[in-house]
Formats: sequence, structure tokens, C-alpha cells
Amino acid sequence: MQSHLAVDISTDVLTLEQIDVEFVELMLRSYGLDLVRVDENAPIPGTYWGEPEAGLIGNAIYARGDTPGEGAASDGGAGDSPSGDL
Repeated sequence: MQSHLAVDISTDVLTLEQIDVEFVELMLRSYGLDLVRVDENAPIPGTYWGEPEAGLIGNAIYARGDTPGEGAASDGGAGDSPSGDL
């Protein structure tokens, strides 16, 4: 059966520039990590999935404004908390 729904995933994911970056920085610091902002259109160091996904090198999370917000959080291990909550 063919679906008649058209989904634009680019509008379904909040990017780092659309969320409270200070909150993301505080959350990452609680895990001993630092958020390193990367210039727009610059390569993202350490990205495993490819741009615009966040990169991880040592204790630094690298992200641009177009990086999905959940990517910056999940690369920091937020999903690894005992309760699974942020």
C-alpha cells in the first residue's frame, strides 16, 4: 500500500540554532563535555554520521547551527543517563 503522506524531515527536527544553546552547554558540561561551535558551512570535526551531525573528539562536541539538537545531546551521552531522561 502506497502512503499519500508527504513528510519533510528537515522541518521535523530542531537544529542547534533553534534551541537554547546555553541549556545544551550546561547539559553537556554535566557530563564533562564542552560544546564547540563550528562556523556555518565549515566541516564538523569528528562527525560519525556525516554533516550536519555533531562530532565527538575527546571531551568536545563539535556542532554547527544546522546540527540537529538531539544530535548534539546524544553524542554527549545524554541518552545514557540511568533514567534515560535529560
